[in-house]
Amino acid sequence: MPHLFIANEGQRSDEIRFAARDSGASLALTDDGLRLATRLRAENGVENWYAVSLCFNSLTRSATPPTGEQQTIGRHNDLIGSDPAKWRTGVALYEVVRYSNIADGIDLVLGDRDGKVAYDLHVQPGADLASVEFQCDGVESLAIADNGDLELHTPHGTLTQSAPDAWTVASDVTDEWPQLRLSVRPGGLM
Repeated sequence: MPHLFIANEGQRSDEIRFAARDSGASLALTDDGLRLATRLRAENGVENWYAVSLCFNSLTRSATPPTGEQQTIGRHNDLIGSDPAKWRTGVALYEVVRYSNIADGIDLVLGDRDGKVAYDLHVQPGADLASVEFQCDGVESLAIADNGDLELHTPHGTLTQSAPDAWTVASDVTDEWPQLRLSVRPGGLM
């Protein structure tokens, strides 16, 4: 089953706009980035919950809060606790969430890819892909694997993020595929 993004209609804290979850992880989408809580198995075999955040350092003044796209016909219900006033029913679900203008001319678009939440960078002609910068918090170190994946080393294990896809769409509807490779800088920046 593909991951769907649950709109926040008052059932979560105000800074969360959308959420996605499965049995081993929870993802919160805020105006300035992503927060992932996941279960990791330490070398001693003990499973722990661990949180990592990815903040957009390159946000522009024209950046907008994340917006849901491709709304599904299904709905989500949050019936948590014993107070029906706090319950939310019929909450909208989306297949895609877009962060517009995380850098000039660049959108970050989240969706499901092969059963995992993934993101793509949509780059307009003339936009500078190198201007996109993320701050990664909650990790001990970052590394780029030989295949280009980002490795996030935590005290409880390593999370792996596949390299994002990026493309520009020219006005004549031809696709140009710029070479994309993540880079890691001191202080948890990438």
